[in-house]
Amino acid sequence: MDSRCWIFLLIILLSGCIGGTSPRTHFYSLSADETRPLISLKDSISVGLGPIHLPDLLERPQIVSKISENKLEIGDFDRWGEQLKKNLLSVMKQNLMNFLNTQKVFIVPLQRFRQVDFKVVIEVLELNGQLGQQVTLDAHWTILDNSEKKELYSNRFKKTQEITKSGYEAYVAGHSHLISLLSEQIADQLLEIKKKK
Repeated sequence: MDSRCWIFLLIILLSGCIGGTSPRTHFYSLSADETRPLISLKDSISVGLGPIHLPDLLERPQIVSKISENKLEIGDFDRWGEQLKKNLLSVMKQNLMNFLNTQKVFIVPLQRFRQVDFKVVIEVLELNGQLGQQVTLDAHWTILDNSEKKELYSNRFKKTQEITKSGYEAYVAGHSHLISLLSEQIADQLLEIKKKK
């Protein structure tokens, strides 16, 4: 092997030593609320949940946050543990099951034999914030009858919450809390509609 090859190999080895190991990737997940049910009567209501629509910006594994009003940060090494839409559906399902005190919350599309009282469709307009400062959830939601042909109620949830801790774990926990408040708002209205039937 001539001297040029040795020099080339030495450069590769040195660049590996200087560069060191790459940063460790961290994964996060939204969590459900374990608060007591809003009603004591069990299985009095059944709900089909979905679809949930997300902005294209959030359809990625990396967690997105804001640096300023017009500047975003994408966490290359801070990612969702699963597809965000799937995680959001799962958490909202658990929240609604808890608040409504029922096991009959099903993610759309439903199986053919499955019948529900209501269906809930959600469009997330904004799910972001600034690390160590605040988080924001802005979503439009609609309750439909079981045929999906009649809109029974529609509303918009928009709330910003301060977070006191830095880092992505507190950032994700803040979003989990806002999603719980959204779920509670929907559950309240479902119960109101159910009472009038």
